Amino acid sequence: MTRRIRTGLAAGLALLGAAAASQGQPIDASWDVPTLDRWMYAFSGTPGIRFFISTFASPQDYVGLDDRDAQFIVGFDTGDQVPAGLGATAYQVQSVRLTVTIANDLAFEYDPTHDALETYIADTDAEFVPDSDPGRPIELFGLAYRDGWDLSTWTETTTFFSSELIADPAEGTRTAYAAAFDDALTPTDISRNVRTRLEVTPWAVGTMPLAPGDLVPTDTVVSFDVDLDAPGALAYVQHALDFGRLNLVVSSLHPATGGPGGGIGDPTYPSYYSRENPIAQAFGFEASLEISVVAGSCAADLNGDGSADVLDFFLFVAAFASGDPVADINGDGRVDVLDFFAFVTAFQQCA
Repeated sequence: MTRRIRTGLAAGLALLGAAAASQGQPIDASWDVPTLDRWMYAFSGTPGIRFFISTFASPQDYVGLDDRDAQFIVGFDTGDQVPAGLGATAYQVQSVRLTVTIANDLAFEYDPTHDALETYIADTDAEFVPDSDPGRPIELFGLAYRDGWDLSTWTETTTFFSSELIADPAEGTRTAYAAAFDDALTPTDISRNVRTRLEVTPWAVGTMPLAPGDLVPTDTVVSFDVDLDAPGALAYVQHALDFGRLNLVVSSLHPATGGPGGGIGDPTYPSYYSRENPIAQAFGFEASLEISVVAGSCAADLNGDGSADVLDFFLFVAAFASGDPVADINGDGRVDVLDFFAFVTAFQQCA
């Protein structure tokens, strides 16, 4: 009996290795220039064609404007390097990195950590908590749409308001907005998360080659490494790759003091180069995207027959028990309990 079990296990592992070789190939894709970028701000008279794009918050308790008043939307058509239309679960995403470049000089302090909601509310509020470090982070989220707009129809020149008839800024009316997603990709508009007391988890916090608290010099590159374990992040990227376009939102809650939207004085919030900016074009300062993905297979379809079923389950158990690298479903270089959970999730999605 023992010999029979071992023989079956060896045969299963051989089949598993052959199937893995026939599955989708790893793709390291990169785009140096976005397909679109947009200053999503109610008072922008030149949407989609500005040279500079900034992010900032509206003044506290200001009625009529979202908290995340100015947002930076950036999108990439991905189908030229990652084949689209394979089905969302056919994309085993390993990593996603977005970079943008700062265009203003020494205007704000570098903060590489997420700041809790309570640090943004008025200091006279009983729930206020002082921020423990200098500066405010720059954060990354997914993009959602309203009033009939979607990934296929929204462009960098689409109207800001959900209705052409709106003459004045209004909360919750922008046609595309920074959103939090659950794993079913149900969006929640986070543009007013401070006044609604909604704590949000960014998919990434921008990092820079600086010390925390440093004033940020011009031409500094900001990198966002997407946390694919964050709620909705992996499913969002998978569906975007299946469609062939990935849109993301850079957002921050820097106070709107100085410059556009902030009154008189020098801005104290970040400004970024757009793809239309001649300086960005000359020096490569446009937003860029890097994605590492295995396309063309379901992570749980281990025998490569196009579906996830009981045979794939037995193959995974055999590989997991022996520590075979093929059982490294989450791609972190180890075979452990996290891969078991990743396999179960993929199995449910692919079955």
